[in-house]
Amino acid sequence: MKNSIFINSEQSPFSEEECNIHFWKKSSNASLIGEGRSQVYLIEKENKKYVIKDYYRGGKLRSLLKKNYLYTGLARVRPLLEWSLMLKLLEGGMQIARPIAVHVRRFGIFYQASLITEYIPNTDTFESYLLRGSLDIEIIQAIGKEIKRLHELSVTHPDINTKNILIDTSHRVFLIDFDKSKESQNAFRYNQDVLRLIRSIQKLNLEDFEAIKFNIYKGYEGQSN
Repeated sequence: MKNSIFINSEQSPFSEEECNIHFWKKSSNASLIGEGRSQVYLIEKENKKYVIKDYYRGGKLRSLLKKNYLYTGLARVRPLLEWSLMLKLLEGGMQIARPIAVHVRRFGIFYQASLITEYIPNTDTFESYLLRGSLDIEIIQAIGKEIKRLHELSVTHPDINTKNILIDTSHRVFLIDFDKSKESQNAFRYNQDVLRLIRSIQKLNLEDFEAIKFNIYKGYEGQSN
């Protein structure tokens, strides 16, 4: 692997230098958004909005290594894997944010990385939607269908939760954050994805939890479009 890998899509207006959060921290066209272990910024260029994130470690190694990942071969570089999976999902007809650019920077035995994706406007997280007391059965079932579509494309999402699902004002459902996703045909992993989402919903302590759970499974077990 070279010291730096930069991949640009046809839709990208970004240079290699711009595919780095440090560049945007100095810009008035950037604002910190979202939650989680990664730093995520909403940025704007040529009158269009995008999202850029740096990859941050989770778990016990987070405080020690922060943004540094051990380089164990090009085929295992996480942002490149996420990039490839997102392209596969788009080709498979899923509604996700299109990847725009990815930049991997190697420092000795470690690497750091940034990813730019399209910004999906007029959306709210599934969690915010539920906490407002909303309960549209078609939307709930659409989430189950979208997870089923993901599995039909032989991809798992081990980090699926109420914050990693977006709903727009047209009631379209988008899955996001495929950092930990992998290609798999393992039915047990598929079941774990759904259970992880159900547990995430349960933590919200909603009166309609059982109805939400029922319709997630109903959508999942139905036929994908």
